Amino acid sequence: MLDNALIVMEHLYKTGRIKYYLRRLINEESYFEIEYSIDRSSIKRILSMSDTDDHKRQLTFCNVDLQSNMIDKKILLNEQLNLFEILTKIYSILKQLETSGHPNFQLKEEEFDIYIQLDPQDHNDNNQSMQKNPFKYYSKSKLFFFFRRISEIFK
Repeated sequence: MLDNALIVMEHLYKTGRIKYYLRRLINEESYFEIEYSIDRSSIKRILSMSDTDDHKRQLTFCNVDLQSNMIDKKILLNEQLNLFEILTKIYSILKQLETSGHPNFQLKEEEFDIYIQLDPQDHNDNNQSMQKNPFKYYSKSKLFFFFRRISEIFK
């Protein structure tokens, strides 16, 4: 379980993309899924909402099982758990906006990259810098701008 969770975690950091589907208007269940590929190959893997919950549980248990000399993995693991928390909050807000009848959130599909996009200035020390603060790279992403925007709408 430890190895599988860490492998999936690393592939999500390299190629992850979340897709939100708002379907209530056509009497279907709204949902999200996370897509990733293994080593940027053409073979795509998809984590459904329940797969995402399982992955979060695995990461939580891995956090306890990781050895103290694997601090870099612990940091990445904790940051991915934080990222999943934000992805879940976004989904919750989207569903509430959809349910309330907001016209901009009916039959909507939204996609965002969740892989780490390194700034060229950070390229020289990207491994060390990324492992110290992976959210530094997410904070500039469209996902976080979208999160701020829908949070403002929802207020």
